[in-house]
Amino acid sequence: MLRRLFRLLVFAALILTVGAHWAILQSIAWVSMTVAYSQSVPVKEALTKTFDGQHPCDLCHLVASGKEQEREKDQQKATTTRLELFFEAISVEMISPERKSLIVSAPGHCSDRTDVPLLPPPIAA
Repeated sequence: MLRRLFRLLVFAALILTVGAHWAILQSIAWVSMTVAYSQSVPVKEALTKTFDGQHPCDLCHLVASGKEQEREKDQQKATTTRLELFFEAISVEMISPERKSLIVSAPGHCSDRTDVPLLPPPIAA
């Protein structure tokens, strides 16, 4: 039972996060409008009245205003949290170190070899 409730809450959070609740509400509005219009006119005309945009119901107005408020909020967030990065080019001079400075020895762990390896390494025949 608790697992089912948890899944339902996760599903509801996902629906709200993605913004699918507006599509669900709009679908409910269209179905109710089609049913209401088809009681007085033929189904073809009811569907035309539903989707022509000339006869929106209260739920359609609610969905449109909710979407608009959400869009304004997102635009406001985008402008307030804008991160501006500036790149300033600087010149870097790379100096090659002497070959002897590359030799590092750890006391007690390796031999005290100081010879430099051959460059390029020899190719095995």
